[in-house]
Amino acid sequence: MSCVPAGRSFSFVYENLPNVTSSPDHDLRRGTIAGRFYPPTESAVPERYARYMLDLHYCLLQQARPRLTSGGGVLTASPMR
Repeated sequence: MSCVPAGRSFSFVYENLPNVTSSPDHDLRRGTIAGRFYPPTESAVPERYARYMLDLHYCLLQQARPRLTSGGGVLTASPMR
C-alpha cells in the first residue's frame, strides 16, 4: 500500500496480486508478465504462507490492517483453476 497517501483509511480494499516470483530473465515491464509474476523480495513472510506462494497477499494484509476502518475488510482475488 506504499502508493496510497499516508493517513488515509479505507473500509474496503480489493487486491489481485501475482503469486509467482519471476526469474531473472523476465522483464516485468513488458506485456502481461507483470500481472503474473513479481520480483523476489526479502520480506519476512512466515513459512506457512510462503509455502503456498502467498507472500504478497500476506504483506498486503499486514499493511492494510492499520489502515482499515472499524468493520473494514480486504477482498483477495484468486484465479479459478
